[in-house]
Amino acid sequence: MNNAVNIIIAEPSGLLYGGLASVISNSGGRFSVFRAYSAEEILRLLTLRAAEAVILNPGLVQGNPRIMQTIKGSCQGTRLIALLYAFYDESLLSLFDDRITINDPPERIMAVLKGGSASGGKTDADSVNASLSDREIDVLRLLASGKATKEIAEALHISTSTVITHRKNLSAKTGIRSVSGLAIYAVVKKYIIPGGTGF
Repeated sequence: MNNAVNIIIAEPSGLLYGGLASVISNSGGRFSVFRAYSAEEILRLLTLRAAEAVILNPGLVQGNPRIMQTIKGSCQGTRLIALLYAFYDESLLSLFDDRITINDPPERIMAVLKGGSASGGKTDADSVNASLSDREIDVLRLLASGKATKEIAEALHISTSTVITHRKNLSAKTGIRSVSGLAIYAVVKKYIIPGGTGF
């Protein structure tokens, strides 16, 4: 008898799907991973087998709230997890149980899949927002806009070592180490607006 936990990954990119499937398969747990290319395929897979979680690229349901509601209705007991690597409206993201990004470490991804949170599920992210200082937010905005450490120091009239300290604090508080991950975080949390100044 197969007691594996079923996970559905709805992601059109083969590279991202393969990476996530590898993280899940190498976690040491008993998981069966299934791929969906569309929201409709998620519904089909859910009729064939119960799933512990559905990891879903929000782009597959963006602009179609009815299909998202249908998925939620079909997912009783199944966690819906948004896979973020682009900007999505908060009204769409609020329909998910949790979120992961492409820059999250495997431990965080697995904690979210198991229903816990390691350095930031939806609830923890709100407390992270509250714990960021105004200066850390300034550094985050400038980092997300593509500024280098020296440019941030000049713009904020602080030393480069102070910028580095703020960057370390941002990584510690958000659990995100890469500049691209911090940029996504800044967009998702609306510290910056794509195509605008964000200030």
